Amino acid sequence: MTATTALMGLGWMDDADCVTVPELPWIGPRRGQPFDPAALEQMTQTCDHCPVLQQCRRYVDQADVSAGFWAGAWRHLNPDTRVDDAPGGRVA
Repeated sequence: MTATTALMGLGWMDDADCVTVPELPWIGPRRGQPFDPAALEQMTQTCDHCPVLQQCRRYVDQADVSAGFWAGAWRHLNPDTRVDDAPGGRVA
């Protein structure tokens, strides 16, 4: 557990499966790059089997996370984003 996550009560993040695959585009593809459907599938599977998925879901709801791929779904700044506008179609 890192000191920062421990101080913030976020020690569960150290056990998240996503930390084992930092090369995936958890915050979205790089500017000007197309989205890789295989990466989305790998991120979805990573979240679906994560031992701290429930803690992650609670965190994104409580912290009002507005961007990135968290708890198995895209979070967007635009509240009007439709599901079919998101890569892979899963928007929370």
